[in-house]
Amino acid sequence: MRCTIFYFGNVQGVGFRWNVRNIVCEFKISGFVRNLDDGSVEILMEGRETDIQEAMREIDLRMKGFWTKKHLEKREGEPHYHDFSIEL
Repeated sequence: MRCTIFYFGNVQGVGFRWNVRNIVCEFKISGFVRNLDDGSVEILMEGRETDIQEAMREIDLRMKGFWTKKHLEKREGEPHYHDFSIEL
């Protein structure tokens, strides 16, 4: 499964990407996290649906004081990434 999540709110300059990477690396998930020009953060995750759901739940809980809204897009497909990274 491939999933892209956009988090909106006070999500840049607060360690959001670093925390996301640490959370996601606890699971067998590949992809990336990056800041976008509009002030939001984009996370692309590839892996088993159960791992992605658990990672999203942990991100939502750990970072709940920073994000105010999120948008989720799910897609089926083969993985394109080999690890999970912070993109600049």
